[in-house]
Amino acid sequence: MTSRSDFARELAALQNQLDSLPDPVPPAAQDAPGPSSLETLLDDYGLKFNSLEDVWDRLNAELDGVPQNKPLLTALAALGIGYLLGRATR
Repeated sequence: MTSRSDFARELAALQNQLDSLPDPVPPAAQDAPGPSSLETLLDDYGLKFNSLEDVWDRLNAELDGVPQNKPLLTALAALGIGYLLGRATR
């Protein structure tokens, strides 16, 4: 059976080996691209802030007319949302 003094000697030997090793040198930082801004991401998809505002305005205009143009769809959506909320609160 190994005694406590054997463990202490082995630990001291390992500590000496560790102390004799040179300090690790961190790897050089690679030229990674920085975090992309919103403008860069939009440019990747061919969008600008002006065109994004145009899309938002168009979406709002289309959604504003849904209750008048499609009342059955609006009623079904309201019932569906009510059902889901009712099941979620049980």
